[in-house]
Amino acid sequence: MPIPVELTIYDSENEPVKKLSRLIVPWGVLKKAVRLAKSITKADDLGESDLDELTGLIIQVFGEDKITREELEAGADVGDMIVTIQAIVGRGQGLLPNAPPAAK
Repeated sequence: MPIPVELTIYDSENEPVKKLSRLIVPWGVLKKAVRLAKSITKADDLGESDLDELTGLIIQVFGEDKITREELEAGADVGDMIVTIQAIVGRGQGLLPNAPPAAK
């Protein structure tokens, strides 16, 4: 069984107020997550629109009924957000078979 993707939301006193957890990652999220992961590896090119897309992706994974954009912007740790996107991409990569070795 896969490890759940998780994200903790904190209050202004840095106390956890909500823990989000999702055992499955919807297939439709993978394409967006891979593109965002590539943007995140190029920190110099990371723009506000990338951050907005990351926020939307996290909402899509956990559900609009579980987390809002405002809650993420006020209480999500930046490191946790990056770890969450990496976990989503890693889940997708774990599904792909290994490529055969190149012929010599």
